[in-house]
Amino acid sequence: MKRELGIARCGLACCLCTENDSCSGCDSGQCPDKDRCENRKCSMSKGIKHCYECSEPCKKRFVD
Repeated sequence: MKRELGIARCGLACCLCTENDSCSGCDSGQCPDKDRCENRKCSMSKGIKHCYECSEPCKKRFVD
């Protein structure tokens, strides 16, 4: 388990992610799903590190 990866932007513990063998986290640019991850795109566009920092209501799923 790679606990050093911390928590993803969406709130998922990266150490539990099935992609953590080849991924160094959301901000590394190495995540295989980086181009289609709505949670990553949204939080980056708002300039926040994690979804929980957003004050707007969200209809996105946990890992969307």
